[in-house]
Amino acid sequence: MPVVGEGTFGCVHKPSLECKEPNIDYTNKVSKIMTSDSANDELKEFKLLNKIDKENEHFLGTPIKCNLKHTAKNLINISKCRNSNKYHPNTSKELIKLLIMEDGGVNCEQYLYSLRNSAANSETKKHKLDLFYMHFYNIFKSIEFFNKKKVAHRDIKLQNIVYNDNTEIMKVIDFGLLSSYKNAKHEARENKYWLNYFFWSIPPFAIFANKYKYENVKKYLGRPISHNYKERLTNYTKSIINELDNNSSMNSHFYGTLTRRNNFKISTLKKSFHKSFENMISKIHLYSHREYLKKMFYIIDVYNLGHALLHSFTIIEPDFHINKTYFFKVNFIKKMVELGLDMLSFDVFDHISISESIERYKKILQDHINVNDHNYEFKNETIVPKKTQDVKNLDVSIITPFDFIKDEKNCPPEKVLNPTTNRCVKKCKDDFIRDDKFKCVKNKTMKKICPPEKVLNLTTNRCVNKCKDDFIRDDKFKCVKNKTMKKQKASL
Repeated sequence: MPVVGEGTFGCVHKPSLECKEPNIDYTNKVSKIMTSDSANDELKEFKLLNKIDKENEHFLGTPIKCNLKHTAKNLINISKCRNSNKYHPNTSKELIKLLIMEDGGVNCEQYLYSLRNSAANSETKKHKLDLFYMHFYNIFKSIEFFNKKKVAHRDIKLQNIVYNDNTEIMKVIDFGLLSSYKNAKHEARENKYWLNYFFWSIPPFAIFANKYKYENVKKYLGRPISHNYKERLTNYTKSIINELDNNSSMNSHFYGTLTRRNNFKISTLKKSFHKSFENMISKIHLYSHREYLKKMFYIIDVYNLGHALLHSFTIIEPDFHINKTYFFKVNFIKKMVELGLDMLSFDVFDHISISESIERYKKILQDHINVNDHNYEFKNETIVPKKTQDVKNLDVSIITPFDFIKDEKNCPPEKVLNPTTNRCVKKCKDDFIRDDKFKCVKNKTMKKICPPEKVLNLTTNRCVNKCKDDFIRDDKFKCVKNKTMKKQKASL
């Protein structure tokens, strides 16, 4: 059972390690060994994900938590983790749990290295890379979805995006740092927002997240018209840039990942990024902490996705800096690199948004990759497989084998097949139907059944009390006195 991924909070094995609990289906599953506290924290985030993405469009589904079975096989495979002492029952000081989750494929860093070093011919590799960057567009759409739902992943990187090139599905994983804007805002106002230090995967502009820090810096700098403002701004900016410049995590991983093959000069990158950070600090006096926080929260995932995009090209096109390419035209790479660098700006007040990023990425794709050639199309702003043509309309010889035509996917009883995405999704509730985007919406045409003592208001579709014997409904469906009945009684 090789280790297929390892991060700060867990170690992933494929095939899965075994649980103590019986009757667990390990088919197409991987396991993530974690401390009990980390496992519980991660499962909390899945509750939020299930609430905002009920059909699992943007994640692989909720894992199963179980206890580790203490077998020799399990223990041997745990020893393959870098932090094996943290998870091994004989050495760990904490309770250990397993999360059993869907196997979404290999992480994108592994996939690109594996593809680059494979024995496949260049044409096959190019075909697979076209598909890779087509599906990477849907990761941009996932970030947009999270933005709209007011949540942030906060740890987007190639290692946290998985891709299965057999099913041609790419998904974001590892939601251990997921947060809602509401929670992040509360933490920052209480000065408890903890992702506020210089680290390669944390945007530098996040160091001002806590209100105490932001307000203190704002007070110290003052306004441009105040005495010695330029001197204070210069001195403060210089000290912060110096701290950032000497940060080991930024130098070894943030810059190291991008410059390891000399695709970029570290001095050039630092000059550009530090300049954007200086610009941001000079604008702090213009924004309240609340305004800053809102901008910061919605840009975190855009920033990290920009780094992931650049990282991917340093792997697959290691010589693009000298205009030597292996799979893509130089212009395609340059446009992608320009986009990635804009997404990595250190200026939170003047930063490209996810919608702008999507627009540019889509334009680059359309200019350089013909998605139709790969039997895909843009539909509802996502890239989806084209519907398979009817066999009788295919222009093929009668002796052509039809093994390439995929059978319709079989879904479990509690799910139905989305014909657009070819994915199994949960069935709608009884009083819901599918709209043209295959989403569950309230069925307004279905007549509601009311209890005997009530009647249905056809305008509001609500059950209301019946009128008293000498009352009738008017044109607004209100009970009013039946005046005709009164006249009839008088005549008697």
